Amino acid sequence: MYIPVSGGYSYPSDFSEGFVVRFYKADATDWVANMKRGRTEFDTILKLEHPNLLVIAGGRCYIMNPEDTNPVTTFGKDYQAALQLPDGRIILNTNSNITIVSTNGEQSDTKKFALYGIKDICYEDGIIKGIFCEPGYYDYEEDKWPEFTLNIENKELTGAYYYNSHNTNLNSKPWWKFWE
Repeated sequence: MYIPVSGGYSYPSDFSEGFVVRFYKADATDWVANMKRGRTEFDTILKLEHPNLLVIAGGRCYIMNPEDTNPVTTFGKDYQAALQLPDGRIILNTNSNITIVSTNGEQSDTKKFALYGIKDICYEDGIIKGIFCEPGYYDYEEDKWPEFTLNIENKELTGAYYYNSHNTNLNSKPWWKFWE
């Protein structure tokens, strides 16, 4: 019989079949988890530092130790893609931002820089590259998807219009002080 794993998002009885995973323990026994899904169709399992695994069930992330039926931690609900780097780090993306997961499971998120999608993520020499749909473009023509880069060491993001022009000035003046 499977063991429901929801990661604290809801009671295990609040969902039916999710992403089913068989875990193998060090003593050669196994157990089957029924992982509560997130909001996307993206499912995968990636290795972290031994013995932990990153299980993505419908965009929801669970860091699991196969020896325990409870997640080490859970995060997210709408991840759409993953890229594992040569050093073991994992790059995840939603429609609006990127998360870097270290080999020990720690997460680092960018601010929201896209509203309508991120795609074609690749890695080269410490830089994550991809394209995103800029705000204001409601059609999904290829020429409306500008490029962005993210330096994974210093988290410098370039080419992202929404991030650079909107998020950096959010605290400059409250929206309700229109008379000043």
